[in-house]
Amino acid sequence: MKLIYKISFCFIIALQIVYTNQDVQKKKKDLVKLKNEIEEFEKKIDESERKEKNTLEQLDNYEKQTKLLHELIDGLNNKQAFIRQSILKTIENIVQLEKEINILKEHYSKYVKNVYTKGRTYDFETLISSTSINQLYIRLTYLKSFSDQRRKDLQDIRSHKDILLTQQDILFTQLREEEKLITDKKNEESKTIAKTEKRKTLLQKIRKDKSLFVSELNRKLESAKKLEGLISQIIESEIIRKEEERKREKLKLEKEKLLAKKSTTPKPNLITFKDFPNKGNLRWPVNSRIISAGFGSIIHPVLKTVTQNNGIDIKVPAGTLVKCVAVGEVSMVHWLPSFGNLVIVTHAKDMRTVYTNLKTVSVQDGDKINEGDLIGTSGESVEGELLHFEIWKEKVKQNPKEWLAKK
Repeated sequence: MKLIYKISFCFIIALQIVYTNQDVQKKKKDLVKLKNEIEEFEKKIDESERKEKNTLEQLDNYEKQTKLLHELIDGLNNKQAFIRQSILKTIENIVQLEKEINILKEHYSKYVKNVYTKGRTYDFETLISSTSINQLYIRLTYLKSFSDQRRKDLQDIRSHKDILLTQQDILFTQLREEEKLITDKKNEESKTIAKTEKRKTLLQKIRKDKSLFVSELNRKLESAKKLEGLISQIIESEIIRKEEERKREKLKLEKEKLLAKKSTTPKPNLITFKDFPNKGNLRWPVNSRIISAGFGSIIHPVLKTVTQNNGIDIKVPAGTLVKCVAVGEVSMVHWLPSFGNLVIVTHAKDMRTVYTNLKTVSVQDGDKINEGDLIGTSGESVEGELLHFEIWKEKVKQNPKEWLAKK
C-alpha cells in the first residue's frame, strides 16, 4: 500500500511539474506577443513624431498602445497569481515530504537503537530459543521480514530526499520567476503612466487647435456610424444563431419521437436573461449622475456646430469603475477612433447597452455578466473625463435618460 502511495505521490508531482511548465510557457508566449505588438506601436509613434504626422493619428497610436500595456499588466498579474499558486502547492509538497521523511527516520532510528542496545546476538538468541521447528521458522520469517522492511525504510528515506531536493529546486525557480515578474510589472506600469501623460498632452493640444477639434468631431461622427454597423452585425449574428438553435431543437425532438420517447413542448436552448428593467428603473453604469452631453442634437458651445449624440456623456473622473446596468452577455469588446475602448452587452428583449471611452476593460467577448458586474474603468477624451453610454432596442437608439433610475 505504501509503495503504491509513494509511486502515486511521485507521479502526481511529475505531472504537476509538466503542467506547470506547459502553462508557464503558454503564458510566456502570450506575453511576448503582447510585448511585440506594443513595440510596433512604439515604432509608429516615433515615426509619426519624427515626420510631424497627424496629431489625431498619434492619439490613436497612444490609445492602442496604452490598451495593450494594460492587457500586458493584466497578463503579468495573472501569471504572477498562477506562479504564487504553484509556489504554495510546491511548499505543501515539501512540507508533506519532510513529514514522511521524519516518520521514516523515526522508525529507522528505533530499529538502529534496538540493534545497538541488544545487539545482533539478540536475534540469534531469539532463534535458538525456539521450542520447535515451526516456531523457529516463524521467527526466522519474521526477522527476515523485519530486516527487509528496515532496508526498504532506508531506501524510502533516500528516495523522498531526492524528490524533496527536486521540489526545492522547483520552488527556487518559481520564486526567481515571480521576482522577475514583479520587476517587469513595475516597468510596464511606469511605461503606462508615461504614455498616459503624453496622451493628455495631445488631448490638450487638440482642444486648443480649432481645426484639430473639428477633425476630431468629424471622426467621432464616422465612428458613431461604424458603431451602428457593429450593432447591426451583432443583431444579424444573433438572428442566425437563434435560427440554428431552433433547427437543432427541432431535429432533437424528431429523433426523440422516432425513438418513441416521451416528447415535451419544444423549449429552444437559447440564451435567456432576466427581463430588462422598465424605463426609469435601470441602474446607472457609474456613481456619477452628471450628464455633460445629452441624447439627440447637440450644439457645440464654441464651434456652434450641430452634432447627433446617440447616447449620453456622463461626467466622471478618469479611472472610475464602470458597471453593467443589467444581466446580459458581452457581445463585443472593440476599439474605435474617438470612442476608444468600447463594450457592447446584449440583454433580454433585444436590448443592448454600449459603454465607450473606457480606460481599461475587464470583460471579454462571450462573458455572461450580471447587473453590477465590472465592465472596466472610465477614461478621458477630447470632451473631457467622461463615460459615453448608449442604449439600443434592436436597431433603434434610445434616450438613456428615460431608462436610467431617477433616484
